Amino acid sequence: MLQCKGIEARIGRFVLDAEWQVPQGARVAIVGPSGAGKSTLFSVIAGFCVPIRGHVLWNGQQMPKMPADRPMSVL
Repeated sequence: MLQCKGIEARIGRFVLDAEWQVPQGARVAIVGPSGAGKSTLFSVIAGFCVPIRGHVLWNGQQMPKMPADRPMSVL
């Protein structure tokens, strides 16, 4: 399961404030208007952007700080 808890991130003048979870096996889509934070959220989940506060959990464990190009199978 993927969870985002209390994520706050800033890219330029944009601020993202998100909290949600995706159960195992679920398919989700992230939709919204331009500037809503879709790309910022993806950047936080992928590890390209470090959130100001909050954390991303994968199967209940906090995502480690590692290069974004490292496969998730190492978790």
